[in-house]
Amino acid sequence: MNAVIIPTMGERSPLTLEQRVKREVLKDLKELAYENPPETKADWNLIWAFSGPHGFHQSGTWVKKGPDGLYQDIGTEVNEAITRFIAATQIVRQVTALRVGKNVEDVTLDDIRVAGPKIFYNEWDWQNDDLRELFFEENGEKQFEFPKENLIIPQNSQVMHTGHQFEKFPDEVLNVLGENGKFVLVSDLYHLPRIKRHAWKRFTKATVDRMVFYPSQPLFGSFRLFRGEIRRVVEYGKRGNLSWSPPQ
Repeated sequence: MNAVIIPTMGERSPLTLEQRVKREVLKDLKELAYENPPETKADWNLIWAFSGPHGFHQSGTWVKKGPDGLYQDIGTEVNEAITRFIAATQIVRQVTALRVGKNVEDVTLDDIRVAGPKIFYNEWDWQNDDLRELFFEENGEKQFEFPKENLIIPQNSQVMHTGHQFEKFPDEVLNVLGENGKFVLVSDLYHLPRIKRHAWKRFTKATVDRMVFYPSQPLFGSFRLFRGEIRRVVEYGKRGNLSWSPPQ
């Protein structure tokens, strides 16, 4: 006769795969926010600034026409395109300061041109055009204290969402990393766990091992944002749009 195993008090059923994924996402968020924030290093060669739904010439609130033709607020009051790009430029200044032996506040645009890392940006076509206009026709250098020579914006490729950003990432940009350089991916805290799992699907283990995931400010948003991202990681993993496990 087979033995009957009766669970004792305190024992729990094994977690499902989806439950484990949710726990891992929560662990990522906790580590990035509290336990293990990235410390800037001199070998950070390439900074990828992800954009939110905004443009660089817009106010913070994202609005879109609804079915009735009226504009509806469907986003956050923070202009994530700007806050994420500011975080990327601050990283560039910190890295440059380490390389040239200056205080961050003393770093010049020429210092960055000569010794600073590059910022990569690929988004919706209109957002790419928006950033090009700001830096190559307007005062983007002065506004962000960042030289246009260190900005990489690839040809427009009809990017529509985060998955597209990874699918359409031009591999030749990785040459900027050099032999031992690190690859820093910058976005809002709530967005980074999904970015990480898109990276797991798109890039080799050798590239993923050189990645740093860096949260922009403000760190915290609404409960809706975080809950929605956790659900996306689960749902997109089911569809095969991202990977729940790192590359081997």
